[in-house]
Amino acid sequence: MIWLLLVTQAAVSASGLLALRHFLPLFMNKGIHSEISVWGGTLLGVFLYGISFLAWLFILSKYQVSFAYPFTIGVTLALTVIGAIILFRENVTVLQILGMCILVVAIFLISSNSASR
Repeated sequence: MIWLLLVTQAAVSASGLLALRHFLPLFMNKGIHSEISVWGGTLLGVFLYGISFLAWLFILSKYQVSFAYPFTIGVTLALTVIGAIILFRENVTVLQILGMCILVVAIFLISSNSASR
């Protein structure tokens, strides 16, 4: 259950960040005169990020921060980078890919002992 909750929180957070990344430049360009789809996309990003924050508050109230924080931050980071590559065609270097692999191992090591507490 905890793993599903943490991954869901990270996925919603990453989705909100990616939506904001896509729609905020469009919104900032035209401001209040933006098209309804730009308004909707910006509000969707804010909503998703807000939901992820509320989920984070719930997680903090129930689980050890030494386990939850590294796990959710790492997964959010990885999902955001993957999303940026897919959605925005951002370039990623071999060094960045290596860093993400190290991140996955670090998440596993940091959270493996704390998960059972």
